[in-house]
Amino acid sequence: LVRILRLYRLLTMCTSLRKLVLGIADAMQGTIWVIILTFVVLYIFAIVFATLVGGGIVFNGETPDAAENTFGSVELSLYMLFKLMNDDQSVVMFTDSVWVRLLFMLAMVVLNWVMLATLTSVVTDHMNSSTSRAEKREMQKEEHETRLRRKSRLMNVFQEIDD
Repeated sequence: LVRILRLYRLLTMCTSLRKLVLGIADAMQGTIWVIILTFVVLYIFAIVFATLVGGGIVFNGETPDAAENTFGSVELSLYMLFKLMNDDQSVVMFTDSVWVRLLFMLAMVVLNWVMLATLTSVVTDHMNSSTSRAEKREMQKEEHETRLRRKSRLMNVFQEIDD
């Protein structure tokens, strides 16, 4: 409990750190939606790979055993594409077919680059808005303190005049 209080004190003393933590916490909701969107896109690609590669359509009906073992079902395709998304290049096989190469390229671009750009933009937007709100609160607090100091000085001046 004392350690938590120390961390809290550290966060209250370091405004930059506090803004960062609040920004990350604020970005979590958007991040969860990006993760859900990524899973949906990954699932769509799994269906496409299971149908086209696992079903042998891109191989003119002659499905290699490795293709069927790797992309034979939507579940296998989902897992293999997840591995591909996380830079496991052992998934990239059957590159004799131009169509399979194009599918892999499209999957890599959408699953890695587009989703990463989306995640980055969502987090950046939330961090910026959180920082703006924090700075606005700090300015309001400073203005309030300034008003209180002015009021106190004015009261002291009137007090001195009355005496």
